[in-house]
Amino acid sequence: MKRLSVQQQKKLDDYLVKYPHLTPKAAVVGNNPVMGHVIGSVTGIDPVLGKRDRTEYELKKARIRTGKTAGDLFEDFDRIQHDYPGYIYSASVTLDALLSRFGLLRCLVLLI
Repeated sequence: MKRLSVQQQKKLDDYLVKYPHLTPKAAVVGNNPVMGHVIGSVTGIDPVLGKRDRTEYELKKARIRTGKTAGDLFEDFDRIQHDYPGYIYSASVTLDALLSRFGLLRCLVLLI
């Protein structure tokens, strides 16, 4: 198994910092599902990242290196609350949201 060089790992880390909620499939295709625009594929970093399983593995390692984990969702809520005071009155996290297939949090947010 070919390993990414330190320079390639740094590029992947920068990519992940820029697009923190990116899925492996979207990273391979080069599509940002949140914003709906083309962002460039991770295959530009290294062609071995063309395989979704390998990309998922390398993104997990990059999340550990950069500290970008599923817990960042709560940071996003804090940032929204700070930028737009009073916008979110109540939020609820369901058990299903905590136990998703890829370890990502999907939340049900109730805006009252």
